[in-house]
Amino acid sequence: MRKYNFAILSAVCFGISPVLSRYGSLRGMPPFAGTALALGVAALVVYVLVRAQGKIVGFTRMSRSSQVYLMSTSICVNLGVLFYWKALTRETVSIVVTINSIYPLITIALAFLFLRREERLTLRLIVGTICVIGGVMIIVA
Repeated sequence: MRKYNFAILSAVCFGISPVLSRYGSLRGMPPFAGTALALGVAALVVYVLVRAQGKIVGFTRMSRSSQVYLMSTSICVNLGVLFYWKALTRETVSIVVTINSIYPLITIALAFLFLRREERLTLRLIVGTICVIGGVMIIVA
């Protein structure tokens, strides 16, 4: 069970975040400002944690492909947060979080397409994916 500690902490933080984001959006926080503030604070916290561990790697010391993947990841994360904030200004937390929870389906499909040597597609994963899709359809419909 100990190997899941960080995953559980992640789930708790991701569970709290939408409620706080929706609360802010209902009190006038524009999506772009909320996104900028959320990402700015996150960058500062991560920087402090990485610095405390003494593991800073200079961007210029990375390979070109690592730089491209890092920048692409950053763009996707930032756009995801922005769209998330926009969605929270237009719909209830329970619906937005439910729809947002299908992102593992996209991850699974892309991992299957691009990471076949590193990732395995199992029957258990397929059944779980079908359950996720069914659950989202029940909640949103």
